[in-house]
Amino acid sequence: MWYKINGGNLNVFLSPINTTEELMQWSKYDNVIWTSLGPDPDQLRKNQNHNWAISPVHPDLIKKTYDLNATKFNSSAELARIFELIMANIAEDGPRPPYDYLMTCSSFSWVTTKHGSELSEVKKLHNNAHTIISNFTQIWISNWGNPSLDKYQWKAKDYLKLAARFYNLYSLAHDNNLVYMDYEEINEGIRLHCNVGLARDESGIGHNIGIIPKSLEGFLWLTLAKDITNKKKYGICGRPNCTRVFGTNVRNNKSSCSFTCRSYLNKNIDKETFPSIFEMRNA
Repeated sequence: MWYKINGGNLNVFLSPINTTEELMQWSKYDNVIWTSLGPDPDQLRKNQNHNWAISPVHPDLIKKTYDLNATKFNSSAELARIFELIMANIAEDGPRPPYDYLMTCSSFSWVTTKHGSELSEVKKLHNNAHTIISNFTQIWISNWGNPSLDKYQWKAKDYLKLAARFYNLYSLAHDNNLVYMDYEEINEGIRLHCNVGLARDESGIGHNIGIIPKSLEGFLWLTLAKDITNKKKYGICGRPNCTRVFGTNVRNNKSSCSFTCRSYLNKNIDKETFPSIFEMRNA
């Protein structure tokens, strides 16, 4: 993705500038799943499954390459949306679950052993939250892929942490409550995960100033920044628990993201979805 600045004076206060956007390609597996290597050998007495890692359901398949953009669906908004859904499903009409509790639940699950008794209600609730977090992060990863290409294996807690931060930033932007530290965090995300500067244009003769995401993570931060700059309201798929948030080139009255969701809504007209900060679209 190359955001080019075409023409105009580089001093934005003296001359207007126009930007164009070129597509960035990314790759992903169609379906992924969270798996654990089993109980931590150093924590056997606690009967906990640690080391949850994401793996393709069919590892023999080649990753599919696609054009990464925010026209049909918005990856950054969907990351925030899964945090909304995680909170809503864990709370079940109760108080919002504490962030620290969510992080703990994302890190491990409780298991019984041959000699162990049935799990307590507290541990069952923990495992339920762990499953909810795993399911929603798994959907997002299947839709968009791994945020980076480095060797570091993202854990469920890493996705949850980033989703929570994006949810808070979108919420603050929606209410015009962003503060200096929020802008600094977004700028730092862009600086760390994007190349910003001067490059030759396609002709090899001229030059452009722009931003190139190094990875999906860079695209996420850049899309968040664009969404804040061009403040607008989005639309979400009306099927309960669907994570899809519509992008910029979707008609305003669209209410479902797929044939499956549309069929569900036709059969469940009165079914309400969870509230969202992305619920309404501008006409």
